[in-house]
Amino acid sequence: MGSFIRYIFGGLVAIWLLLVILAPITEFGKILIFIFVRQENKVGLNSTVEYIYFLISFFVPWWIITTNCCVCFKQKGIFTPKELIRKLIFMVIAWISISVVYTYLTRNDIGNIPYNCPSDYPYSEPKLYLACIIRTANFVIMWTYTGLLIVFLISVLGGILPQEDDMKEKGKDFNIRTVIEGV
Repeated sequence: MGSFIRYIFGGLVAIWLLLVILAPITEFGKILIFIFVRQENKVGLNSTVEYIYFLISFFVPWWIITTNCCVCFKQKGIFTPKELIRKLIFMVIAWISISVVYTYLTRNDIGNIPYNCPSDYPYSEPKLYLACIIRTANFVIMWTYTGLLIVFLISVLGGILPQEDDMKEKGKDFNIRTVIEGV
């Protein structure tokens, strides 16, 4: 049963990695479409917030992935479950904060158009409907990303990964292989 749960956990990590790629792409798409639409339709693009979120959504996850993967794939790593928990707690707090602030600052960026982008809404032009869809996709990706980080933290705290003491008893290091094999 533990192995099955670890494979599900691995699948969720794969989804999270996909979101790491999609988050900056949708944010960049939102910036581009809002630049085209804002002049004609008085759509508000908070450029500073959007550019900062784009940079954060691009650089921070890739930095974390590359630094952790370099350590995780080594046979003799210095990466421990306790270190993973510390990093996850930091990531969860940071991404909840980023998501809340970003949502608050961009909540009215296309006026009174509902977040679900109804097709029967009287959009002044088709580009505005596309801007609404991209905005919604951006929010969904951002909050799913944040939600998965919370699930990862709860899972790790719940003991889904091999425990450090068990690994030391068996003379194994904490890396991708030991997580998949399960001490």
